[in-house]
Amino acid sequence: MELTQRSDIRNLGLKLGLKESTIEAAFTNYSRNIWEAAHQVLTTWKKTVPTNEAYHTLGTALRHCKLVKIAEMVLDYYQVDQ
Repeated sequence: MELTQRSDIRNLGLKLGLKESTIEAAFTNYSRNIWEAAHQVLTTWKKTVPTNEAYHTLGTALRHCKLVKIAEMVLDYYQVDQ
């Protein structure tokens, strides 16, 4: 599964603790480019968490959203204990 659907990005943003309005703003700002919207959602979230917690939290949220392959790639890349 890939992070290419609006609903996947929305669910991930919500699992990461972002407000619905923040996520919708990303979709409004980048209505023609889902990747840019996803980037804005993740960038906005990343500013709210300490770096040492970010990748583990992201991996956990991805797993909850059934995006296990992406979670494994993130955790492997950043060498985070699973």
